[in-house]
Amino acid sequence: MSDYSFMQSGLAGDYNPQPSIPYEDLIILLGVFTKNSMVNAARHAKLCGRNGVTKEDVQTALKYEVFDFTSNPDTLAELQRIKEEIGREMEEDEAEEEDEAEEEEDEAEGEGPSMAEEFLDELVGDKVVPDEEIQEYSEIDLESAPTDERKFLEKFYNSKKNWATFVPKDNIERAIYSAINATM
Repeated sequence: MSDYSFMQSGLAGDYNPQPSIPYEDLIILLGVFTKNSMVNAARHAKLCGRNGVTKEDVQTALKYEVFDFTSNPDTLAELQRIKEEIGREMEEDEAEEEDEAEEEEDEAEGEGPSMAEEFLDELVGDKVVPDEEIQEYSEIDLESAPTDERKFLEKFYNSKKNWATFVPKDNIERAIYSAINATM
């Protein structure tokens, strides 16, 4: 039997593979995505007058970032700008690390906090609130919110409401969507 014309590839006529994104770009994108989410989660908690960021703040902020990301037509241009900025920051960090290494050689070993402790202290300082003391998640009424924050809050809350009907359009969106759903 040499006639295989009856066989099909299984690909529909509208097959349109998504362009792959380089791994390095994906890591950068996720880093920026996560950073923006944490900033917006903290922004929301502060606007609500709470003393800490809850899991629900972070989940909602991640959803907010998905909608912001998918509505931005200049995502690839933004990614390139971020890559360049990260490159510059890495060069500056390397120069600082060389200076710090020279200083550490001059100091006695075993003294002072570790690099990780210094980084954590620089990042959060005394802002860490024990889990049992964090106030429960709450939302602020838009009418009582500062006028310049209402648009942010409306988009923030809408992202939470619209999540159930969100349909990812490509592999990146599907991966992010699945990761966020895994946190719930």
